[in-house]
Amino acid sequence: MQPIEIPQEVLEDLHKKRIECFEVTEQAILNNPGTFREIKRRLLRISYEPIDIDEYFLTACRLARLLKKMGPETIFTTYFHENIDPNLKGKACFFRTECKNLLKQIEELNNWRKSKRKLVLI
Repeated sequence: MQPIEIPQEVLEDLHKKRIECFEVTEQAILNNPGTFREIKRRLLRISYEPIDIDEYFLTACRLARLLKKMGPETIFTTYFHENIDPNLKGKACFFRTECKNLLKQIEELNNWRKSKRKLVLI
């Protein structure tokens, strides 16, 4: 199978949209640092600790509320809110995978945030 070649202008547009989303997300984090810390704490627990199936619905709903609180057009709501919330598209069988994917996106966001700063340890 031949690899699909993506036009350069499409790649540039996707990169621009990603940076715009990161900028909105960074502002949301600065405005809601406690909510951001709680999201990360919950994501780590969900991703790496056992969760009983009886806990799934309430855990997913609580996380979805926190994600929505971060505001529209952020990495939290653009894709993940809808796919984590069990009242929307969220499914128990994909819950942990979605949480791990969101942690990966947060890591990418944090790398982008670090790359913008010119701080050096002395």
